[in-house]
Amino acid sequence: MVVSIIKSLFFLILFALSFVGLHYYPFSRIISILAPKYKPYSLALSLAVAFCVLSFFLISMLFHKSFFGIPQRITYFWFGFIFFLFFAVLITHVISLMLPLGPRLTILIIFLLALSVVAYALIEGGRLHTKTISLTSSKITKPYSIVLLTDLHVGSNSTSFLQKVVTRVNDLKPDFVTIVGDFIDRDNVTPDDIDMFKALNMPVYYTYGNHEFYVKKDTPEKAIEETQIILLRNKAVIHDELQIIGVDDYRRYRANLEKHMKDIVINPNKYSILLNHQPKEEDIPQSKGVDLILSGHTHGGQIFPFTLFVKLAYRYVYGLYDLGKTKLYVTSGAGIWGPRMRLGSQNEVVLINIVPES
Repeated sequence: MVVSIIKSLFFLILFALSFVGLHYYPFSRIISILAPKYKPYSLALSLAVAFCVLSFFLISMLFHKSFFGIPQRITYFWFGFIFFLFFAVLITHVISLMLPLGPRLTILIIFLLALSVVAYALIEGGRLHTKTISLTSSKITKPYSIVLLTDLHVGSNSTSFLQKVVTRVNDLKPDFVTIVGDFIDRDNVTPDDIDMFKALNMPVYYTYGNHEFYVKKDTPEKAIEETQIILLRNKAVIHDELQIIGVDDYRRYRANLEKHMKDIVINPNKYSILLNHQPKEEDIPQSKGVDLILSGHTHGGQIFPFTLFVKLAYRYVYGLYDLGKTKLYVTSGAGIWGPRMRLGSQNEVVLINIVPES
């Protein structure tokens, strides 16, 4: 317990210092160009802005989204903007060491670069792509189509975006839908917030991601109780020739997946699909003879350069992986969290076609 608290405090301190630094460098650089005499105030300005942004973000999490919805979006936007501004200033700084750039041109390049990337990232953050993959199996006698959704983050993503996802799924006409975690991420999500999912005219199987454990207990269950969504928490169901297995998200300690699957009997005559939010402990379902693992969580890194950094934490980050007799698909997610931006990744609805071996 004490060690956990110390680790949490260390992380919070490190995050706070990093967030202040993310402000200090661009503020200091821009002020030194525009008004050098005010440069000593850069740190105070950085501390003030970082404190206000983080305070408002934390406060907004305690209130109903209808009251804090727009300000929270602005806060998320600032997270993304200051990140891109930091790198725009850094790139321009490096260029200025090699080429003689005047103050006006330097500032112009900084903001053109930052705003251009922000605009592109915002557009990508609002787009929805369809990814199609095809698999074969000797265990089935007819084709099946499945839609994979993860990381929808109801509570953080807009109703209009969620409606776009539902419309896309219905257009694809799958046999059933899988929602592999991080479906709900706010305490105040109600059945009204996911009312659009009632329009899905096929079975929907849903399992917990990490964000479901950050909200009040039973919030997800109460939110979906008026829908056809079937919650699978460490259990399996049969869907015709398929066996759908849902497990709670990988938590703090290794062997969680083994614990969650120990009482689940894998039917070797059925094509088995494991819904496992984080792409970890893949050796356990392999050893149990699972045919397909569906995961998300990584967001594909969401925003460059995190698209590179995420590879340090996860062996499997995005795409289809062949693990021998078991296949693993890790999606970048249909939705996003934090800044509503994408750079080097995409929002995707995944259509999986499984056909009999010829």
